[in-house]
Amino acid sequence: MHRDLDLPRRSLLTGTVTSATSGHAVAEATATLVDEHGTVVGSTVTGPDGAFVFEDLAEGTYTLTASGYPPVGQLVQVMAGTSAMVTVVLGAADGLPARAYASFATTADGPDLG
Repeated sequence: MHRDLDLPRRSLLTGTVTSATSGHAVAEATATLVDEHGTVVGSTVTGPDGAFVFEDLAEGTYTLTASGYPPVGQLVQVMAGTSAMVTVVLGAADGLPARAYASFATTADGPDLG
């Protein structure tokens, strides 16, 4: 017997947490990813380079929060079978209140996670 299974394509979200005032990476910041239903799907601590990774994600919209200074939040969209990258800047910059300054790069050339 032969059966074809159509498995959902999984995704990857990588990012970096930096300081708005110095531009340096923020080590040991906590990055948390919450799905659109309010369920925490992952939480991790950044490395010395401020980097974090969330693997095996379903397609959808997530809220990414990071703390290490006053915490910030940012919505991120993850597409099936892609790799997305986000930069989160913690702390106030140019007199603005603390918030996420995020830049996104999504590519379908990411690793095959499905």
